[in-house]
Amino acid sequence: MELSKLVKRFEDGYKLTKDGIIEVYKMLMNYVIEVPIKVTGMLMEFKDFSKSPYELIVR
Repeated sequence: MELSKLVKRFEDGYKLTKDGIIEVYKMLMNYVIEVPIKVTGMLMEFKDFSKSPYELIVR
């Protein structure tokens, strides 16, 4: 990790660098955006929305 300059080692442990914070933010945003897209895709499978389920399980 230190080679990719995402974290820096200090006496009390490791800390994220600015580049590391940006990478973590990108990974988080990918996850946050992925869930609504999956739900939308699942709901689009139902032609008649009156028969759509009350609950969806996204994995």
